[in-house]
This record gives sequence, C-alpha cells and structure tokens, in this order.
Amino acid sequence: MKNVEVQLPFILLKTERGMTLLDRLGHSRFLRPLGWVLVYVVPFAAAVSLYLVINSIIAYITRPEIRVISRSLGFLSNLLIPGLNPVIPLFYGWIALIVATVVHEGAHGVLARSLGLPVKSAGLIFLIVLWIGAFVEIDEEQLKAAKFKDSARALAGGPGVNTMVAFASLALLLFTVGTLAPRANGVGVLAVDERHIAPQVGLSAGDIIVKMNNTSTTSLGDLIDFIDRSKPNDTVVIEALHGSAYRKYVIQLIPSEDNRSQALLPIQPISLQAVLEGYRLTDINILKYLLVPTIPRAQFFVPYSDLMKVFYESPLGEAAYVLSNLFFWIWFMNFNLAITNALPLYPFDGGRIFLAGLEAAGKGRIGHRRAWITTVAMSVVMISLIISMIAIPYILT
Repeated sequence: MKNVEVQLPFILLKTERGMTLLDRLGHSRFLRPLGWVLVYVVPFAAAVSLYLVINSIIAYITRPEIRVISRSLGFLSNLLIPGLNPVIPLFYGWIALIVATVVHEGAHGVLARSLGLPVKSAGLIFLIVLWIGAFVEIDEEQLKAAKFKDSARALAGGPGVNTMVAFASLALLLFTVGTLAPRANGVGVLAVDERHIAPQVGLSAGDIIVKMNNTSTTSLGDLIDFIDRSKPNDTVVIEALHGSAYRKYVIQLIPSEDNRSQALLPIQPISLQAVLEGYRLTDINILKYLLVPTIPRAQFFVPYSDLMKVFYESPLGEAAYVLSNLFFWIWFMNFNLAITNALPLYPFDGGRIFLAGLEAAGKGRIGHRRAWITTVAMSVVMISLIISMIAIPYILT
C-alpha cells in the first residue's frame, strides 16, 4: 500500500484528507501575520529552555538530594514517552502526546501552505498499532530555497503553536484548580503513625481535623499551638471529617523524639488552604507548574494529585480531577516539546531557523559553509549542556 510507510517501530499512514485540511486551513488570512508572531516566540522558548537546562545543571551540582531524586526516577524520566517515562501516566500522557504532535506538525503544514510552500504528504503516526501523533512532510528543497521570511515562519509554526497551546492549557488548569475548595475548614491528615495510632481507632489518611478538645483547628497554626500547650501522654478528643461524616477519635499525645518533654500528635498534617493558594497564579514562577503530580514528593504541592485530591471538592465534581490532570499533561507535553524544538540545535526547528537566519543576515558575506559550521558548533554546545544535565546525577553520587 503506497499510503502506508513502515519505519519500525513506527508506521506512517498518509491521508489525502490531511492534505486537504492543510490546504483549507492555509487559506486563512491571519496566518501570515501569526507566523511573524511565532518567529519571535521561538527565541523566547529557546531562552526558557536554556534557563531550565542550566538551572537544572546548577541544582544537580549543588544539591545532592535533587541528584538522588533524579537517579530514583531513572534515565527514562528524561523522555516524553508515556509508558517508558515512569512519571508520565499512560492515559493522560497518550492524549497529551497526540495533541502536542498533531498541533506541532499541523502548524508546520498549515503555515507552509499559507506561504505557498508545497507539502509532500501528511498523515498519522502509529507505534505498531497505537496512534501516537501526526506528521507533515514539507518539501525540503523548496523550504531551503525559500526566502528566510517564509522558511522561518513555516519552521516556527511547530514550536510556536505548541507554546500557545501550552499556555492556553495552563490557563484552563488554573481555572479548574480555582474551583477547588477544602471539603472542610481544617487540617488534612496525610498519614498516621500506626505505631501510636492503632487502625481500629479510625483516624486515617484523608481525614480533615476540625477540632481538638472542642477547640477549632482551622489552620495548621491552630493545630501546632494546641499541641505546644499540651503535654506528652495527654488524651485528646479529635473531631474530623471522615469521608462524608464527622467523627470523634480519642488519641494520646506522645513525647517528641528530640525533646521528651514536648508533646507530639502522631500524624503527618498539612495545611489544605496553603497548598491551594500556593498553586494559584500568585507569582510568575513557572517552575511550580512543572511539578509532576505523579512524583511522590511533588504530590504534597499539587491539590489535584492522587494524594491530595481527597481533601478538596469542586462544583465540577469528579470532573475537576480529570480535567486538571488532562490540562496539566497537555500543558506539560506541549511546553516541553516547544522549548526542546526551539533550541538552536540542528536538525530541530530552532536549529534550522538559526542556520537560515545566519545565511539571510550574512547576505552572501557569510556563505553557507560558515553558517553551517557555526550552526554545528552551536548544536554541539546545546548537546553538551543536555548531556551534562542528564549525566551529572549519575556522575556525582
């Protein structure tokens, strides 16, 4: 079948409908000016990528605990492939991967057609029988021969539109998280110490403590103040939301291991409101929105993670958890695909734009050979940084 191309382990299914769709979308008038916007988005995305890579290298060198976490996740955690990467869930990751690749390849094709550049084929990519994305094959000879203003816009389409989709998904994620509220005004119980609280007592992870000896505990500070005023072996009556009902538990405080005269409640508490407020858009630190909700240590900071979701409710019901994870992974996958492809690393989109830009800026004075050598040198620098980021956690033990 001439419409099927096998490149093991991938199978490419070429479709005429895909070509027709690219032609139709390519006739939109706003695409050409949008292409110029995307050309400026690419260096921004490349700068963000470089910042994250260099910041990661510095963190790995200076903070041993981060190296330990990286090694525990394994080498495959550097790949954006659901099923291989242990922190990317199959369901949400698969959907996000399809969205990201369809957006990326589709944007290349649509921008190319809007600028009159020929597209040789388009279709779907399968990993054996599993659909994982799409492809668009632009005529490479025509792309190289095109003016820089046209080739740059066509190449910028992929990472540029990935960036737009990423931030749109992030906005939807923040909106969804904004609908969440603690199920009760109290302190969450992340875990109980079963050495001191027997399972038959009933207090368990997922409960929300609202009172201690009839004293309201609406915050973690209230709980700490109450414990500080108590003594080891004091008996405390705890009122907590357990499931959908409030229950009372009788717990005996224990002495702290560090200070035997100091009382300790044998649970792991967490401030539910602080977690929620910390995830909302209160600053411009983009790093907190890259905390993956499937990493155990990150779950404490993500209100829709498997660990934290039991403490919150939303007018959207159970859909809030599903939508939050869906929007997160679409954001995460598109963002990472955008910043990776934006790097001045040949043959990524950013590297090809870099090469074409050098040749255009030189206007014959630099020449293709010098532009190519400069691009290769830049690519070597980028590859060295990426390899360093991946290898340092294993080199520095």
